[in-house]
Amino acid sequence: MGNVCKICGCTDDNACMTDEGPCSWVMSDLCSACAVIFHPGEHNLGKCELIIPKECRCCANLEEDKKAESLGYKNYWRCTEGRYDPVMPDGSTVPGSFAWSGVSRPNKAVARAQKHCPFFRVHPRYLPPAPKQTQVDTKEVEKLWKSGEGMMKDPIKRQEVD
Repeated sequence: MGNVCKICGCTDDNACMTDEGPCSWVMSDLCSACAVIFHPGEHNLGKCELIIPKECRCCANLEEDKKAESLGYKNYWRCTEGRYDPVMPDGSTVPGSFAWSGVSRPNKAVARAQKHCPFFRVHPRYLPPAPKQTQVDTKEVEKLWKSGEGMMKDPIKRQEVD
């Protein structure tokens, strides 16, 4: 038997269909449909290619479940998009969460939730920091404006028309 994707379960004979066509293998157990690939300079973890699996543990939508913590459960996590929320018989949902062990080594419910998740966003810890915003000294700009030094010279020569 050939490769099997650890996230979606696709194989060589049953590939995922993406916008670019059938998926390919980026690792022996990870298909291209279930991975985000960053080239050097696009991430902050060194000068090599970085492959992030589209797993809940790498997603920006994963947050600690404070309600579970207030009830005495430590290290429980939930999806802000509600991917772990069980559906009740009447169609409503109940907020659901899992212990980290169920997220880091996906149990069946987490595995179902992360399979082709439309809400996956790479966690910011993998991305380069955003460029710092420079602050403009408004008093300096106002001073230049009043003096006329901050004004652009008109590059267009105007001709009067009769």
